[in-house]
Order: sequence, then structure tokens, then C-alpha cells
Amino acid sequence: MSEFILTISFPSQLPQEFFALIPAHRTRVNELMQQGTITSYSLAADRSMLWITMLTETQEEAVEILRSLPLYPYMEFVVRELMFHNTPMFATPRFSVN
Repeated sequence: MSEFILTISFPSQLPQEFFALIPAHRTRVNELMQQGTITSYSLAADRSMLWITMLTETQEEAVEILRSLPLYPYMEFVVRELMFHNTPMFATPRFSVN
């Protein structure tokens, strides 16, 4: 299994149909996160860029999964294989004496 990062940009002018697809898109992203396929999902504050990391066998499989997202028709993207992507799996809450 390899990890890939997908760097996605959106057009500056989006049609109303785009916004109507957001709930279905989030549902699909959440399903893929629960399955462990999507390992991180980040949106820029200006909503112009999206970064997704995925665990898949091949780059082609990552693209195929991206195609399953409802917002796919509006995406321009680049896929790169990662050497590693470190994130804490289970963070221990910080203890405070206050």
C-alpha cells in the first residue's frame, strides 16, 4: 500500500450546482475516511485548494477514487506518491493542573 497526496484546485467562478453537491461530497469523503482510504483532508481558508492524502495500491487507484467524489468535475489536480506522511494516530490529551 502506498500513500499519495492529491493537490486539488477549483475554478475561481463556481456554478450553483457545485454548492448543491457539497453535502453528497462530504458524505462520500467521510465514508472513505472511515474505510481508511482517505487519511487526511484539508481545505484552504479561501476555498481555492484542497489537499487529500490517500492509501491505495497505485496512483491510478487514487485517481479512480477521486473520480468517485461528487465535486470531481470541478477539480484540477496533481497526484504525487509520498515517501511518508507523519500524523499522530492517537493523541493523548494534555493534562492541566488548572
